[in-house]
Amino acid sequence: MNREAVALGVRVGSISRENIGAEDRYLAYQRGMVLIESAQGLAESIKVARRNRPSCSSRNPAPALSRIKAEEDMIAQILPASLVPHT
Repeated sequence: MNREAVALGVRVGSISRENIGAEDRYLAYQRGMVLIESAQGLAESIKVARRNRPSCSSRNPAPALSRIKAEEDMIAQILPASLVPHT
């Protein structure tokens, strides 16, 4: 869920011990993800603090949500009507 959080504008830390993929390296380069390699790195990298989040109303949705809805609408226009679920 780290990549999803970064897409929503939340900075995250990763303690993964596996090979770091290109996407995670890119997110770390863009400073959206902190790659934590040791206990000392955790203390140096992560500050626990309350985050001031802007309010999100139905008239002004978050940019990521707007993009997801636009993509859904585009896909619904491309698919045959028989494949589009009725909501």
